Amino acid sequence: MSKTTAVPKLKLLYQIAVNQLVMHFILLILIAFIYGCNNQSVQDEASEEGNELLTKVVVRRSAVDFTLVLESDSMSRSLAFYKNEDSTTYRHMNYQFYTDSEVLLKDELVLVNQLWSIAEDSIKLNLRSLMLGYPLEYKDVLQNQIIAFSESTEWKEVKDGELNENYQLMRDIMKAQNVYYPLDSLLETKGLLIGEFSTEKHGYVPRDELKKLGFDESLKIPVPFMVWISVRQSI
Repeated sequence: MSKTTAVPKLKLLYQIAVNQLVMHFILLILIAFIYGCNNQSVQDEASEEGNELLTKVVVRRSAVDFTLVLESDSMSRSLAFYKNEDSTTYRHMNYQFYTDSEVLLKDELVLVNQLWSIAEDSIKLNLRSLMLGYPLEYKDVLQNQIIAFSESTEWKEVKDGELNENYQLMRDIMKAQNVYYPLDSLLETKGLLIGEFSTEKHGYVPRDELKKLGFDESLKIPVPFMVWISVRQSI
């Protein structure tokens, strides 16, 4: 091949390579543009949902509490924050709901987060404890409770009738096995960590609940009917 024929071919190959690079660059710009539009659409949708929620929330406050209430035809929910009368800082949170439907904590925490964010714009928070309800109120928490104690080697050593002597062990297992998951994830977004569990009014998971969830009815799973969870700053 002569030098005169080789040069045009090299120029042609070079031009093809340049064209391919340009096409790839244009494609990347288009992908970035489409992603940006979709991302903005999601953000706008989330913002609209938040604004819609805000219009439905009723705020009630007294000298010691700030409560956000959200009611529908099938469910009533409230998220309350409490403080001492002579203080401006709210240190305790309590979430309650009333419904005949099956409830999952993971779903409720989405709403808790939204209501919590609304409260943050209105009051000063420095939470030290919270209440969300007890395991029998949430299907997923109850499942976690049953699995945690049915698989615990420590609890298997507890004999029937010795529950009242092992409340602290029960609390330690509930915390270690994260039965209120995904509460820990929500708290992390607020700069908080789970501290300790405090409980009152104890019993066992009813046989019909064990059967409903597909567990052995003979299992003796301890369950508290009042649960407080202390929280602390993550830093």
